[in-house]
Amino acid sequence: MSRLLYALHLKQVCSILLMIMLVLSPVAQPAFASTFAPELHVDVNLNVGDTILTVEGKTAPNAFVTILRGSTTIGTTSANSSGLFSRSFPAQSSGTQTIRVFAKTSDGKLTDTVSKNINLASQTETTVTFFLPTTIELASQTVQVGDDITFSGRTVPGATITLSIDNMTNRTVATNSAGVWSHSMSTTGFYIGMHNVFAIVNTQLGEYSQPTSQRMFQVIAAEQSNAMPPEEQTPPVSVTVPGITEPTDRQQVTKDTVIIRGLSESNVQIELWDGDTIIGSVFANHLGEWQLEFQPSNSQHLLRVRACIQDVCSGLSSGVTVFFDSGQAEQSLILLLDRYRHNVQVGSGASIGMSIQNGQKPYELIIDWGDTTTESIGLERSGYISPKHTYQDIGHYTGTVSVRDSDGLVQTKHFSVLVSVRTDSSLTLGSIGFSMSVAVLVPTLLVVSRGWWWGLLINRWKQFK
Repeated sequence: MSRLLYALHLKQVCSILLMIMLVLSPVAQPAFASTFAPELHVDVNLNVGDTILTVEGKTAPNAFVTILRGSTTIGTTSANSSGLFSRSFPAQSSGTQTIRVFAKTSDGKLTDTVSKNINLASQTETTVTFFLPTTIELASQTVQVGDDITFSGRTVPGATITLSIDNMTNRTVATNSAGVWSHSMSTTGFYIGMHNVFAIVNTQLGEYSQPTSQRMFQVIAAEQSNAMPPEEQTPPVSVTVPGITEPTDRQQVTKDTVIIRGLSESNVQIELWDGDTIIGSVFANHLGEWQLEFQPSNSQHLLRVRACIQDVCSGLSSGVTVFFDSGQAEQSLILLLDRYRHNVQVGSGASIGMSIQNGQKPYELIIDWGDTTTESIGLERSGYISPKHTYQDIGHYTGTVSVRDSDGLVQTKHFSVLVSVRTDSSLTLGSIGFSMSVAVLVPTLLVVSRGWWWGLLINRWKQFK
């Protein structure tokens, strides 16, 4: 009996010692203790119920990414070596917003800007994903038919670029480990005129980027020695639609004067349109290259162009949206021209009707007529005037009108004038009188005088007889 009691007592003591060891030993802590311990480290930058915007996406490796809300930059970040980027913005205002993203690659090229309209939910995190377009560069924007044209750019590594030419011909090329790609193709069989190209990126996971905006290039005929001079060429039935090559679509500009560049058929008159309003005109050179100064005045402009040969004009090109943010108050001085494209005959006057509005008087108006003639006009008040100029030689002329008010504000407009040879119907009365004297009056006098002398001889003969 005593042995049994001793055994029970020893068992109780061992149980108590075992419980003490389990409590004191760190190995014996419950499993859930180590599982939840990291949650005790709270990120002090994020608050419970905060409204957070996270922008993430793909672009070229190590590209510098700019994020905008509307036209205002809200932050920047850099992509990693795989082209991935992410940036979070806490303490945001909820509601509908437009988020815009573009990137600058390590070689200094810009991607097109991609915009997305989002509804930022209150007290939660909203993630917006962007797969930015590849950059795309043309080795030359003008190429003779049969020569090669080369496209190149940068995007995510290990992807496939699909190039679409004239929305019909598709070519594919792979990017290397740095995201760089390049492709050359022959223009044999291309029609003479303007062509367009855009690119889309797709990954091995089936993800597709936003397409690039269209880039324009021109295929020209090989030079021929028997080409007719310009004044002997017959105007075409139709004119090829030109294109804007710079700035790119949805680009943000901050300068008060922006250079608009593009390509077209050679030696055509280019009209620049802002929405439904023409705002300038210049001539393209013999390669079809042209440029025009543009002074943005609103936060957003839709720019389009068309080409004209005499009275035959193409349709308007696809639009290029430009966002403008100068950080300054909107300029009040306004200069408007009645017409920006003129066709006159040599020796005839070209009138440039213009209206000056707002600004501070007096004004100084300077007109460069494009034929080395410059005219300066002082104006005591705003209003409408119509200066006139006579061109003495045939040719293509691009003129400039600039007005400056007393506060130093300047507005500039460009116009183009095609001066052609005079036709027979444009002869003056003086020239008609001169030709009549040569072609009609002299023969008439000869006939009359011949008849008078013949009559005198007959009368003399009768008297003699």
